[in-house]
Amino acid sequence: MIRFCSSLLLALAMIPCMAPQKACAQEEEPRTVILSDTEAYCQDLGRMVSMHPRRGPEVERLAAQGREMCDRGEIRGGILRLRQAVRILNHGYRHEPPQ
Repeated sequence: MIRFCSSLLLALAMIPCMAPQKACAQEEEPRTVILSDTEAYCQDLGRMVSMHPRRGPEVERLAAQGREMCDRGEIRGGILRLRQAVRILNHGYRHEPPQ
């Protein structure tokens, strides 16, 4: 009898795990970001930097250089500078993380 009750309780406990999850199906999927050497990616990075509330002089300098390079068609160099600016904004370092 005890074995039957424990099996029944275990089966009842698993019912929520087997039920379809409606909440999960309604969640929005995260936006896909394509990281390629394109002018559109350059513009996205520029927008990310400009939307950040706290931008220091180094970030402003890197962002300005990056935007100018992208405008001149030097996409890879522009992206490099804009990504450095974003890295500083997000993590506080320029090249490598502090040890």
